Amino acid sequence: MNLTETLAGALSGSGIDPLVRAALTLGATTHTYSRTRLLAVEETMEPYSHTAEVLLDNADGELTEKDLRGYRLVLGWGAVTPAGEEYVDSPPLTVIRQELLSERGVLTCRLLCQGIPDGLAEDRASDRYAPDAADTTMLQALINAILAGSLSCYSHCSAVSYEWDSADALATGYRPRDGFRVYTNGSRLAAVRKLLDFTTCAMRVEADGKLHFFQPVTSGGTYDHEFSLEAGSHAFLEKTGRRTLVIPNHIVVRTPDDWAVLYSGTATDAASYALLPKSQYQTAAADSDTQAALIAEAILAKYQLQSPVAKLTVPLAPQVQVLDYLKVTDARLGDSVTGNAGLVRHRWSAGSGRSPVVWQTDIELGGWSSVRSLANRLEVYPTPQGYDCLSRLSVKDLEAESIRAGSIVLEWLTEAGAVDLSKIGDTLDHMPDGTTYAKLRSTNISAGNILLSSLVRVKTGTNSKWYDVGYIEIDADTGLTIGGQDLIFEFDGEEHYIYPSSGELDIMSESGCDIRFLNGPVKLSCDLDPKTDAYYDLGSSGYRFDDIYCLDLHVTNEPWDSEDDLALVRGIRADAKDGKKYDRATVPSMLKASWRKDEKLARRRERLERDDVELRAMLDEAIARETRPEKKAMLLARRERVGKDREARLKAYEASLNDDRTISAGNAIGLLLGAVRQLAEKLEEQIEGSKV
Repeated sequence: MNLTETLAGALSGSGIDPLVRAALTLGATTHTYSRTRLLAVEETMEPYSHTAEVLLDNADGELTEKDLRGYRLVLGWGAVTPAGEEYVDSPPLTVIRQELLSERGVLTCRLLCQGIPDGLAEDRASDRYAPDAADTTMLQALINAILAGSLSCYSHCSAVSYEWDSADALATGYRPRDGFRVYTNGSRLAAVRKLLDFTTCAMRVEADGKLHFFQPVTSGGTYDHEFSLEAGSHAFLEKTGRRTLVIPNHIVVRTPDDWAVLYSGTATDAASYALLPKSQYQTAAADSDTQAALIAEAILAKYQLQSPVAKLTVPLAPQVQVLDYLKVTDARLGDSVTGNAGLVRHRWSAGSGRSPVVWQTDIELGGWSSVRSLANRLEVYPTPQGYDCLSRLSVKDLEAESIRAGSIVLEWLTEAGAVDLSKIGDTLDHMPDGTTYAKLRSTNISAGNILLSSLVRVKTGTNSKWYDVGYIEIDADTGLTIGGQDLIFEFDGEEHYIYPSSGELDIMSESGCDIRFLNGPVKLSCDLDPKTDAYYDLGSSGYRFDDIYCLDLHVTNEPWDSEDDLALVRGIRADAKDGKKYDRATVPSMLKASWRKDEKLARRRERLERDDVELRAMLDEAIARETRPEKKAMLLARRERVGKDREARLKAYEASLNDDRTISAGNAIGLLLGAVRQLAEKLEEQIEGSKV
């Protein structure tokens, strides 16, 4: 908060004439009181609390008939300057209690006031809010909805103005999902605080009446305010330095154990960890190891921010706000401390008799989380009888020698003794499996003819269930749907796989893959293309198609300009023993399968290596998704076998190239075209010769 030069000079000077005022407003009615009426004022500001106590002189009885409850109070702190009376307004508060005190010779009126954060603590959820693991709402959007009253459980609450001065990547990119819940009667402030704990952002209320969210400056050489004993500086009256270990100092963030992909991240305060290692383990719905590490760093940053550093008292300093980054230089000790203001308390007293006039500000660097944060976390609030009531205590395990209470209501047990988990906002999803009974995934089995006999075998491994990764859905309209990572057919010790992947269906077998259609013909209503150009064969020399019928046949051919095409064609002879076959010795070499044999073998090796790489990648994806140990071991073993038969397959292909019973149609066409061209040239020469 910036001050005018005149006010800053007056507050740091030795002859300060302090000012304080209280402006009370309700509708069109306003009452403003200054030092002539005010006897004492104390205002305390923390990140999640803002309170004030005002004592007014009521000797004339003016305040006796005034009901000031519900009035909006704005305190102004300042000093008399060369420019006149100058004030700095604090954030607005609300009068929640008015006390009229009567003592011998003294009539006073005391006002107890609370700020916006404390009002949020009184706002309670009308119902539970329990998103599932698929919820995509971002953390920042959740906070906005809570404050705006648009989140269903807080829809009955008034909207609170807010502003994001800055937001980190977690506020805008982290999805708490089912890791964030609000239970019936849960505090609105506790809900906001719980979400903020996942980020490096903090919250404070400012003079504009809004909650401001920002990332506090916690290091560097640029400070919001400085205090020292040097002339012309804002001095301090008293300082107590604190050297405190950050505890916990090692944060481990992990995703829930039942997630398909587990992520984790850590953050460590090296200095404190080296002296007294203390770890904290947090579960969060992180989307990656990087995000888990950011959450760990954010949690650790809050503990570092809250670690007590110093406590000081300075002449009135209304310019200091909660979480401002401060530096205090102590020439007496010859040291300096830096930290963020965790508590700011302004105090003014008119003094009376032997009591001196007081105008000072108490500041604590860090330390604001110790008790206040615990109270917020446990949602403690006062009762009309004056006792503190614990609204809700959520713990993972509770161990106690005895629990004494007027009554204990187990809301999840019905009168008949049945368990109703919906009463506590939970489901069977979080209940562990037992040795006799285990959970089934959400399904609907209607009363029908379903028989599971001893002939039905469900294969599982350690900590493995068939329903963990797949399902079979039978629908009269859509038919049979099989969901899961893969489909495996096992026969005679050999496994055959069908893998669904993005945009394709992969079929794999241990020793090649034969797909047999026993009743043909097979009719296609689409094109049939190889996955890669000029890589795959249609048949082989040992397994040939009988006849090919097509409207047109396009084959690759090349001209043989360096050859005597006509002579080669004329040299082809029928086999002397079988006139239906060619004499292989007379067939030109470019028409045989062995033509460019080395080049073909190199290309085939390249293709097999590429296929092996793709197969390993496909298996790696399946292994990463797999949660069943037995199935994962099977996939790893299959991956080890990839490429083991490559040389055998190359030898089989080389043998097919050595079979010269086939001829290349493409090269034959090229050779025939060359021969026809030569005949045409010879005919043209004869025609030209006859003309002469």
